[in-house]
Amino acid sequence: MFVQEVALVDCPFDDVARRLAADAPGVLAAPAIPPAHPDDLAGGEGNAAAGADQAGAPGGPPRQRVRPGGWPSVLAPTVVVHVGPVRRREAALLVAFSWVPEGDRAASLLPSLDADLEVVPVGTSETALTLRGSYEPPAGALGRRVDGLVLHRLAEATVRSFLAGVRDRLDPAVRHNDGGDSGR
Repeated sequence: MFVQEVALVDCPFDDVARRLAADAPGVLAAPAIPPAHPDDLAGGEGNAAAGADQAGAPGGPPRQRVRPGGWPSVLAPTVVVHVGPVRRREAALLVAFSWVPEGDRAASLLPSLDADLEVVPVGTSETALTLRGSYEPPAGALGRRVDGLVLHRLAEATVRSFLAGVRDRLDPAVRHNDGGDSGR
């Protein structure tokens, strides 16, 4: 299944590009959650983007809770985020990343996501973030049917919330005001 979401950052492209080049894992997966134990990081070795994010968090890839906006964090599963290198393509930046649910229960309810974040200038003072990704609903054919009825909207809302967090971590006004949780 395909998901796409767009957000604008009130920040010039060059500033966003520098921030991503300096710390793409920190921008895509913050706040950091320490691993519960080393076995929690298993399963990411086969990912094409894995390895580039090892410097992003001591002991392995960054972890983050993901959920649709407005949902309580107690309902938010934790995912391990694998972040690839920042690549330039013409006037844009691309960052490949994926998330993999942590633990058996989360993996049965939340699909893994493979995505690209495309970053492009919008005039001189704004930057557009476009997240394009795909996921396979859990539970095979039944999961695909339920996804078509209900779960795809939940996936879109989760991706929208995730991208809003990325936007907020890149927006200097938000970072300096309240640490990145603007509620916009």
